[in-house]
Amino acid sequence: CPDIVVCNLGVNDSCVYMGEIGSLERPPVEKGLFRRQYIDLLMDFGKGKRCPKFIIWTRLGPTGKSHRLKGKPNAVLMEPDLKSVAAAVNATTLDMLSPLLPFVETSHFAADGIHPEGGAQHVIAEVTACAIRRLSN
Repeated sequence: CPDIVVCNLGVNDSCVYMGEIGSLERPPVEKGLFRRQYIDLLMDFGKGKRCPKFIIWTRLGPTGKSHRLKGKPNAVLMEPDLKSVAAAVNATTLDMLSPLLPFVETSHFAADGIHPEGGAQHVIAEVTACAIRRLSN
């Protein structure tokens, strides 16, 4: 069982969530499914002798203009459900939107508009390391 689990389910994993709120052109899915499945995933890490500490992104990293989900899901719409997941598993929350916004339309993001490169990867590492250090003290 790990001591700390850092998890970012969001933009790439959001099709279930967007199906819940009816913002995809596909059949809607059951309300609350994203939240329940996220909690179940995290709880799987705690099936050992001790439960790890969790850090989850509740402010998702940004998407660039070239990404197919630009503006979807709206991070503001997902925020309450992500915070609900964090509360359910007693997770520390991590805002990755604010520190990555300055990089989104630069060469520090891949052409796909979502995957960080160069300086943006460094920002993720530093912000995450700070959160881990806070939990470890």
